[in-house]
Amino acid sequence: MVLSEETAARVELAGKLKQRLVKYFHSKERQFIPLILKNYFKKNGSQSDDEKINAYDWFIHCYRFKNGDCFIDRFIKGHQDLSQEEIVILEKWKDCGGGIFEIKDVNEDVACLINLVDGREYHCTSNMGRKNRVALRPGFFILTRLVPLDDIYLFSGLPAVFPPQARFHVQEMAKDMGRGLLS
Repeated sequence: MVLSEETAARVELAGKLKQRLVKYFHSKERQFIPLILKNYFKKNGSQSDDEKINAYDWFIHCYRFKNGDCFIDRFIKGHQDLSQEEIVILEKWKDCGGGIFEIKDVNEDVACLINLVDGREYHCTSNMGRKNRVALRPGFFILTRLVPLDDIYLFSGLPAVFPPQARFHVQEMAKDMGRGLLS
C-alpha cells in the first residue's frame, strides 16, 4: 500500500498536531505529571525514560478527567484557531488503542500489522517519516499505541519491537492484554 498525496498530507498535518499536543501538555498540564507516572507505572511496571514518554502519550490520548473530558478535549477548547479538519483528526484520536502486533508486511509507506489479541489487520504509518520504521520487519512483533487517521493508523508513543524468537513471550503478553492485565 502506498499513501496517496492527500493521505500523506494528512499524515504531515497529524504530525504537526501531535507536536502541538505535546507542547501544550508540557506547558499547561505539567501539574498532572506525578499522577500520570504513578498510575501508569503502577499498571505497567517499568519506570524508564522511554516509559515516561509512553505514560505522557497515554495521558494525552486515554486519560479521562472527572468530568469525562480527556486531554484532547481540553486542547481543542484551548485552541480556537484549529481548523475543522484538525478537530476531526483530534476527535478520532480519542478512540485509540494499544496492542501487541505481528508485523506482516512493510513497504516504503505503510506497515501491515496483525493484532495478536483480536486478529484485526491494521495498516500503519509514522508521522515522523520513513526513518522511524527501519526496525519494522516482517515476522517481528511490536507493542505500540495506534491512533486512527482516515483509513490508516499512526504509531503513537515509543514502540517496543521484538524479534521472531520472542514469539512465546509476545503471545503471553497478548493473552494478558486480552484479559485486561496489560494496557
